[in-house]
Amino acid sequence: MKTGISSEGIAIGLAALACAPAAIRAAEPVDYFRDVAPLLRQYCAGCHNDEDYEGDFSVERFADLKEGGSKGTMLKPGAPGESHLIALLTGKTKEPMPPKDEPQPAAGEIALLERWIGEGARGPATDAEDVSILSRLTVPALPAAPGEKPVTAIAVGRAKGGGEARTARARYGRIELNGAGVPAIEGLPGKVNSLEFSPVRENW
Repeated sequence: MKTGISSEGIAIGLAALACAPAAIRAAEPVDYFRDVAPLLRQYCAGCHNDEDYEGDFSVERFADLKEGGSKGTMLKPGAPGESHLIALLTGKTKEPMPPKDEPQPAAGEIALLERWIGEGARGPATDAEDVSILSRLTVPALPAAPGEKPVTAIAVGRAKGGGEARTARARYGRIELNGAGVPAIEGLPGKVNSLEFSPVRENW
């Protein structure tokens, strides 16, 4: 028995099925911890946290992000084009964020934040769930930046057994070590503000 289904129809049907999961994923709401927090950690938290409070502004918690800083509120739920956070990230302010000499968010990452704000900028459901995004840290792979970054912190430690002194120098996203057994610690999420050798780490 012959059917009226052509090979072209089958191919089109299979293509539609293949595209369906992507369409479903695209329809999922943007999640604060899964999608937004990693971007805030990578591009904002290095200078805007509870200890390094530049611009009177922290992104450690959703409540902090909503409150904003010296320039006012960061988010206008439902209106990404009127949200100061997007203006900062797209260079539409006098002092863009991140600074021009730091890694910059990609267009797709900014679009994800715009979509999140457009969906209402939803965060944790309760205050108890609004924990620091730095306490949920997953160190991202930071893109390489041209040129050498300035030193932001230095530590000197006593050498074990009278050997060469241990030193550590911090740069953006990196700690360089001398006499500590490893050459460097790479891929840190932002600017390192202070360093100190642990007195109980015998092999350091």
